[in-house]
This record gives sequence, structure tokens and C-alpha cells, in this order.
Amino acid sequence: MIPHVFWVDGHRIAKIGRGAEKGVYEKLIKQHNIVDELTLRGSNHVVYYQEACRYWLKAFPGSPYFKRNGEGIAPPHGRFLYLNSSEAAAFVGCLLNSSLFYWYYSAFSDCEHVNDGFLREMPIPKQWKDSSWSAFSNELATSLRECFEKGIGKLEG
Repeated sequence: MIPHVFWVDGHRIAKIGRGAEKGVYEKLIKQHNIVDELTLRGSNHVVYYQEACRYWLKAFPGSPYFKRNGEGIAPPHGRFLYLNSSEAAAFVGCLLNSSLFYWYYSAFSDCEHVNDGFLREMPIPKQWKDSSWSAFSNELATSLRECFEKGIGKLEG
């Protein structure tokens, strides 16, 4: 455990224990943008995420296909984040699948749920637009689909 002076809402952040984590947090708090700035009500640019996490957040752009008893249903325990552009949706989808988000989630949440407010308040760099996130997002979606098909079965829809 390393000494630090990081406090959030009047509470010391006890989950920062290594120098690397301290450095990551110092970089994050210098960001003046948050995910919420990329959101928009009623947008067609959607990122789905499952509110219960633990070891890996299930998140990706678009709406997943779920089936129960042979019929398509709305995703159980899922949430949608509506974004202002397809590029923002691609960025947020990649962010939610990143080790940075998992670290942020592990350090600042109850380590079981991802609520909308928590996700929206995550700091992001102003320069997020400097990369083409659509290519990364497509590659991630392809990889997730291939891993799913190899391990569990076939996706439908």
C-alpha cells in the first residue's frame, strides 16, 4: 500500500495501493471531460452494457440479441447508453471493454454493479476523437463473436 491523498466525496480511496495506480488516477483526474458529454437522449447510436459485472463488463455498440424459449426478448439486466455519434458509440464501447475501465470500476465501485451515473461520470480525454474508434470497435465485435462461437454456441440474429 502506498500513501496518497486522494479523496472522493469525503472518503479516502482505499483501493489505490500501488504506484502505477496512483499514476493512472492522477492522469484521470486531470481530464475535464466525462462520458456523459457524449450522450444524447433518443439517439440511434447505442452502447449496450450489462449492469452486473464482476470480472468482465459485457458491453458493445448496438443492441444484442437475446432469446428465451425460442423467442427474441429485451436483454435482461442490461442498460443502454445513447450517444451523439457512431464514433462516440464506438469509443465508449471500446472504453467499456478496456482494462482502464475495469481498473476504474474496481477502484471506485462496489465491484458488482455498473450504474448509469457511475459510467457517465468516468473521465475521458478531450483527444478521444483523435483516433478512429470504429475500426477498433469492429475488430472487438469480430473477436467477441468468434470467441462466443468457439466457446458457447452460435449467435443468432
